Amino acid sequence: MAKFFSEKDVNQLLTMDEAIKSLEEAFIASSKKKIINIPRNRIDIEGSNFNFMAASWEEKEIVGYKSYVAGSKGLSFHVCIYSLKNNRLLAIIEANRLGQLRTGAATGIATKFLCQKDSISMGVFGSGFQAETQIEAISNVKKITECIVYSRNLERSQQFCQKMSEKLKIPVNSTSDPEQCAVNKDVIVTITNSQEPVLKGKWLSPNTHINAAGSNVANRREIDIEAIERSDLIVVDDMNQAKIECGDLIQYKKIDSTFDWSNVCLLGDLVAKKKKIPENTITLFESQGIALEDIAIAHTLLKKSIKEDRGIYLN
Repeated sequence: MAKFFSEKDVNQLLTMDEAIKSLEEAFIASSKKKIINIPRNRIDIEGSNFNFMAASWEEKEIVGYKSYVAGSKGLSFHVCIYSLKNNRLLAIIEANRLGQLRTGAATGIATKFLCQKDSISMGVFGSGFQAETQIEAISNVKKITECIVYSRNLERSQQFCQKMSEKLKIPVNSTSDPEQCAVNKDVIVTITNSQEPVLKGKWLSPNTHINAAGSNVANRREIDIEAIERSDLIVVDDMNQAKIECGDLIQYKKIDSTFDWSNVCLLGDLVAKKKKIPENTITLFESQGIALEDIAIAHTLLKKSIKEDRGIYLN
C-alpha cells in the first residue's frame, strides 16, 4: 500500500547528513552505469511551466519521477516512487523541502571532493530558500571559518545571515559588495535567479572551488566567461541534462567553439574516485538538479518512515 508524505514529514524525517550519504551512494551507482536518469522536460504555460524528470535505480528496486508546476501563481512539487518488485506505487511525496535538501546535498558532495582544504572561507551569492541548504551542506563536509553573503536585497541578506549564524553556529555575514564574496575565498556558491553573471572570473583566487547551483535554463548565466576560462576542472551532475540546461556552459560554447563537452567530468566519477583532482586548481561544479538525486533521497525517506511509522497510507 502506498504512502503519502507531507512537507512536514519530509522536514522531520530527513537530515542533511542522510541526504548527503544517500546522494554519494547514488552517484557511485551512476558512475557504475547502474542508474538511468532522464533529463528534465518542460511545458511552458502562460504564467507557469510544468516540469517532469525521472530516474530508475535497479539495485534499490525503485523507479520514479519528480514533477512540479512553477510560476507566478505559485509552486507545487511532488515525487512518486514505484517498486520494481511488483510495479506498485510506493510513495507520493510533497517535494519542495526534499528538493531543497537534494540541491544542497549535491553541492556538499561536490565541495567535499573538489575543495582540498578542511577549513574554508566561503562566499555565497544569493540569500533565498535554496541558499540555506547550500551553506548547511557545506558545513557538514568542511569547517567554515567565514561565510560572506551577497544579495541584491541587503535587508533580506542580513536577516538570512542572522538565521544561518544561529542555526549552524558559524559566522555568516552579509555584504553590499559582491567582490567580497569571491576574493580570497576557498569555496564560492552562486544560487540566484539572475539572468546575467553575478560572479566574475577576475575575482577568483588560485585553488578556489565554485558551486554554480542557481541556473538550469539554457539562456541564463550566473558566472562570466572568465570564470569558466579560469576553471581547470568542470564537473556536472548529469551530462545529458547539462547539455540542454547549463546556461553557463551552453552560452560559453557559443562564444568559444573549441569548448569540448568530453573534457567535462561527471560528479559520480569523482565520488567513485575514477578521476584524480590536480592540486592548486580552480574547480567548477555546475549543478542542474537531476531526478536521480530526488529518487535517491526519496528512497531514504521511505526506508526511514517504516522504522518511525510516518506517512499516511493511501487506500
